[in-house]
Amino acid sequence: MGVEFHNEVRTFYETHRQALFTYAVSLAGNRAIAEDAVQTAILGLLRRGRLPANPRPYVFRSVRNAIVDGFRSHGAGGEPMLDANDASSGSPDPVRVRLVEQCLGRLSVNERETLVLKAFSGLTFKEIAAMRRRPQGTITARYRRGLRKLREMLEDER
Repeated sequence: MGVEFHNEVRTFYETHRQALFTYAVSLAGNRAIAEDAVQTAILGLLRRGRLPANPRPYVFRSVRNAIVDGFRSHGAGGEPMLDANDASSGSPDPVRVRLVEQCLGRLSVNERETLVLKAFSGLTFKEIAAMRRRPQGTITARYRRGLRKLREMLEDER
């Protein structure tokens, strides 16, 4: 493995680390498991020796697989999914962030996962479908249904 490959992985990680971590925490509900899952996925990419043709779905799927393994060894923890201090989000209202977290937590796992991957992690429906190994129409339906439910829950909280 050459320096060029390591630089490609480093660039990928630096570009996607917040999205990967947000996704991992949304699944695990535990920051320690999320951090471990992201590290495991990046190490797996390094061991692979080359980037896949479309690395985003591959690495997000690797994070998901690591979360499943993390649950087996650590259990779930119920920590915040979103970081109210995340600089990329422009200082959101912490109360509003907590409300969105609570509402996300009431969605089905598939709806929540799809919303987080699309809205917070920036994956396309095509990438999510590849990552989850589901038809793109199924992913789109989960996203729309989850978004509708999330909006309804947030409106009920006003």
